[in-house]
Amino acid sequence: TDLESLVRALDLAEQENDPTLLRNVLALLFDRAAGLLRMGQAVGKPSAADCLVRAARGLSAQLGTSLDSADKADIHRAIAYLLEASRLPIAADAAQALRARAGELAMQVDQKLARELLRQAVDENAENAGNAKNREAVKALGKLYEEADLPGDLLALRRRELDLGGTTDERLALRLDIARLGEIVESRTGRFETL
Repeated sequence: TDLESLVRALDLAEQENDPTLLRNVLALLFDRAAGLLRMGQAVGKPSAADCLVRAARGLSAQLGTSLDSADKADIHRAIAYLLEASRLPIAADAAQALRARAGELAMQVDQKLARELLRQAVDENAENAGNAKNREAVKALGKLYEEADLPGDLLALRRRELDLGGTTDERLALRLDIARLGEIVESRTGRFETL
């Protein structure tokens, strides 16, 4: 099939260590797998979903590693590939992982988008709140809320964190931070009410 040929080409491109060739083959594999998934033709070996996830991860690795300001467009393209792939009919955990990776990349170029993607990742993983990956997303989201001076959002996040459990010391630190943030939100709200 087309996908088998493209996967073989991708394997060869990875061995060649030619970034341009690798990107081109990954983009072809992504486009073909996405097209098959859109048409509901996801069966076969290799599966279109597996090929799509592999291509999206590969493209994000290729495009998302540049921190040079001239290459910020590549990071945006990597984010777009990841988000497009996550919206297609693939396994839920794979889609969540792709969105989480998009959120990580967005932290480099678009803080607002990063906050939105990480918030979605945290919301989606509410039932698995205690796992390490979700804790990382919560911490990253908290950092972004702090940097953007969004104490109300940070307060809500800290309350959710408190519900996740943790050690006695962690819970105490969260309670102290919740009290601090509550005072900030209250003082700002009071100011607005006075105006």
